[in-house]
Amino acid sequence: MPWADASFALGALAAGAVMLLNAREWSAERWASTFLDPIGFGLLALLLGVLSLLSLDWYRRDPLPMRVLKIGGFASGFLAAVPTGAAARGWRCCGDRAAGLDDPARPTVALRVAIWAALTVALLAAFATVDSFRGRFDLMATDLGSFFLGGERDTSPGIRLQIWRAALLTFAEQPLIGLGAGGFAAAAEGYEKLGVLSPLAAQAARAEMHNSYLAFAVDFGVPGLLAIVAVFVVPAAALARRLSTDAWAAGRP
Repeated sequence: MPWADASFALGALAAGAVMLLNAREWSAERWASTFLDPIGFGLLALLLGVLSLLSLDWYRRDPLPMRVLKIGGFASGFLAAVPTGAAARGWRCCGDRAAGLDDPARPTVALRVAIWAALTVALLAAFATVDSFRGRFDLMATDLGSFFLGGERDTSPGIRLQIWRAALLTFAEQPLIGLGAGGFAAAAEGYEKLGVLSPLAAQAARAEMHNSYLAFAVDFGVPGLLAIVAVFVVPAAALARRLSTDAWAAGRP
């Protein structure tokens, strides 16, 4: 399917069209589609945009119209993600592509430094001009200051920090086999009574821990932690080995 990569660009352009024609304000200054929440929609839009950029010259050197389509797809996906508050997570992938980290014919060190410098300037410009992007950082700084200095536990990061502390305490008590599936959710009430979790944090803990590694470690012990780490480490090791082979460097299958 040599031209399937164009589907990424089309999907990202569709995400941009949705934000123009069928957007919904889910909360103050956080927009997404009418059918998917801001984080889910924003990450999908950004993912499609990044994949559109990654697909440039993937099978062969793309003709100019295809290049315009793919670059337009990246711009559309990125711009669609900005109002959702989920855009920053994908910039590392964009930077890797722009710096040629996925290209066997690596550019020179000077060129890579220049590219990263240009990306840094672009991100700083976005920080200075895009209110929704800068506002997220300001809100995080304010919430963390309230948690550590003002004793306000029920901010967005404060709730997460409470849950993670309780999870670490639980893992330290039962590291080998954990609490079993759903065990931490059941233990949240006990931590609430001990004061480790506030009532709001305990309620959030029953729904989600906001950290996959801690979730697997607490519920399934060391085997669960090793399993979730292996999900990322094993494919990464296989890819690193593949990238180091002469066949890959020569561009042969």
